[in-house]
Amino acid sequence: MSAPRIASDGSRIAFVRDGETIWLESAAKRDARPLLALGTQKIDALEWQADSKHLIYAAETGEGPSEHVFQIDVAAKTVRDLTPPTVSAARILALGDDDPNELLVQTLEGERSAWDVYRIDLKTGAARLDTENPGNVVQYAVDGELQVRAAKAVMPDGAIALLARADRAAAWREVVRFTLDDGVSTLETLSPDGHDLYAITAQGYATSRLLRYDVALRRATVLARDPAFDIDQTLLDRKTRLPIAARNDGERPGWKVIDPAWVEDFTTLQSLSSGAIRVESMTRDEQRAIVAFESDERGTSYYLYDRSSRRASFLGAQNPLLASYRLAPMQPFSYTSTDGTVVHGYLTLPPGSAAKALPAVVLVHRNPMTRVRWGYDPEAQWLASRGFAVVQPNFRGSIGYGKDFLDARDRGRAAKSAADVLAAADWAVRAGHADPQRIAIVSAADDVLAELQLRGLDYALLPASELSEERLTALLHRGLSRR
Repeated sequence: MSAPRIASDGSRIAFVRDGETIWLESAAKRDARPLLALGTQKIDALEWQADSKHLIYAAETGEGPSEHVFQIDVAAKTVRDLTPPTVSAARILALGDDDPNELLVQTLEGERSAWDVYRIDLKTGAARLDTENPGNVVQYAVDGELQVRAAKAVMPDGAIALLARADRAAAWREVVRFTLDDGVSTLETLSPDGHDLYAITAQGYATSRLLRYDVALRRATVLARDPAFDIDQTLLDRKTRLPIAARNDGERPGWKVIDPAWVEDFTTLQSLSSGAIRVESMTRDEQRAIVAFESDERGTSYYLYDRSSRRASFLGAQNPLLASYRLAPMQPFSYTSTDGTVVHGYLTLPPGSAAKALPAVVLVHRNPMTRVRWGYDPEAQWLASRGFAVVQPNFRGSIGYGKDFLDARDRGRAAKSAADVLAAADWAVRAGHADPQRIAIVSAADDVLAELQLRGLDYALLPASELSEERLTALLHRGLSRR
């Protein structure tokens, strides 16, 4: 199962199975049954309408930007395309809670590349333009009355500006501006009264923090931060859309609880599983929630959590077949690169092996603005099952470790990233995990691969697009070494 969603009244749960069919089950009886076959559509989002009688989903309907938004009448099993006829693509922005018949969608129209906002009446299907994009807005946020009153805009120099307005008729006003040196800056949410907006940015600090900005005074208050790792996302209250907790992008994702009412819940959830926590969906009264636990050895499992009893019941797994296999733990590690910079990464060893002097693969992730995260990694597990030690460094330029670490690669081009990759291979040898004669570096980053090739290394180098067991075996059989 994937994308499980609990109805506003808690009566039913909808989810996607095999990426092809929407299923439905009673939260009490657990009587799962298919509701709608999607055919060739690829579902991107699934939500319950606040009346608990309809589902709203977004799905790709063709090539290019072709996403449409649909409404399902659960009782009648009928589907209606809500996408305004003049637009080429639409995606869900926000659903009304107080008024269950309101929906905001972002749309692309004609040759425009900027997303506007349409307001749709879910009873009649009537749609009208609500907010026209000035041309540089890439994200919107709504207040408690489902009015678009905050936005994130990209300025001509690449800076990010957060904008606010008093109402639909008012002009946008800049609240704060972030430069390219402020890390990854995002608009998270807006308070119900529009008084405060919430953003994640590294402006003024080494790592990204969650900040609350007073729109009128343009003054910031820190809500969550970590000295070593970036805050990268928030969990929002269903009714107020205010932050409940903020996640740090550490070796294993962890949450800082902001709302005191949720402190005991997170303590309970952390005791239920060693996996990384993600809250998928909540009832309107917020007494029941669907929670996902991401595990390195089991993938994602879903539970229905009752806040009043502090108990959770298993709903299903994203990939239940994984339980039939013996998989390997993904172990965080850190090492020192050639210039003294501390770099973090993950090590996956063949399950049941002695983990000594193994053939090794250093997997280089695609960049920029990405990273390897702790959790189930199909490629790492596949390689470990074939007897390889798998080393995954988050070299300079990876997100999650603060703005200086992110920007270091830009100042040194690919050379610093390549140095970090080589230092990861050296660490694996010194730690005894890797045989120095049998190491392959497999890179999804073309510039890092090119930099390594220029250095004339004896380590086997391979583009990620050419990765196969046969190719690795042939390369490592040569007994290559740069020593």
